[in-house]
Amino acid sequence: MARAALCWSLRDLSIRSGVSIATINRLEQGGRRKTTPANLAVIRRAFEAEGIVFLVDESRAVGVKLMLAVTYHSDEVDEPIRTMDCSAWSSMHL
Repeated sequence: MARAALCWSLRDLSIRSGVSIATINRLEQGGRRKTTPANLAVIRRAFEAEGIVFLVDESRAVGVKLMLAVTYHSDEVDEPIRTMDCSAWSSMHL
């Protein structure tokens, strides 16, 4: 969910976290027990550095939200963007 919220590919997360694509793929397929705590920590830090907040409720269910601060540098944009597709986000963010 966090990777999707940022519109990141596996490669994007791998580059930002330093964790291999194979390890990230295995983790996303439910292989948490085979992933080291160190890899989980650097993946989490990579997400949090981009504004992801991890949520846990009483039932221990995990969710994510994206805290996004947008700065505009154009005279053409005078109000916040309410929705944005991944292609627009990627071109602005990277």
